[in-house]
Amino acid sequence: MSLDSIETSMLQTPTNYSREDLKLYLDYVEKEMNIMGVLSAFCALAPALAIKELLENIGPSPSYLGEIWNTGHSFIVIATLLILAAAGFFYGQRSTLAWFYGQISLALIDPAMTGRSVQQWLRDADSWATWTRYKRSFLYLTLGAIGYSVAFGAVAFETPKLHMNIAFRMRKHL
Repeated sequence: MSLDSIETSMLQTPTNYSREDLKLYLDYVEKEMNIMGVLSAFCALAPALAIKELLENIGPSPSYLGEIWNTGHSFIVIATLLILAAAGFFYGQRSTLAWFYGQISLALIDPAMTGRSVQQWLRDADSWATWTRYKRSFLYLTLGAIGYSVAFGAVAFETPKLHMNIAFRMRKHL
């Protein structure tokens, strides 16, 4: 049943939101769910790609990326775990929003089914408590990005020494 076919008289809320108001809110929640899906996918794939590239470049005479792994692997592992945790929290937020979307839709169709009014569901869906995973996700993502920055920065400060080592190794092979 679409929201357009729901009669306004079915809305069991003190303020009797219009169908358009509720549709706008549910559209917003759906967009937020899509954003959470994209963010969780990014947080799962970005560290995987970074680790892949770093590990492919280690060896007897590592490249710049290999040196990043050799110098800052502990920061990279911790940062990767933080970003993967962010992916989990973004996905958890998406699941919470999907649940609220469903509960609001059910309350529109049959308020007795959920035992709560649409207004109560809207208030809970928009409360700060509902968005704690979202805030935590960005915290972990930020900390993970800082961890990667520290790992890359450690090599950047060692770059002159690194270039001399690479040049020395290349000279030995000539």
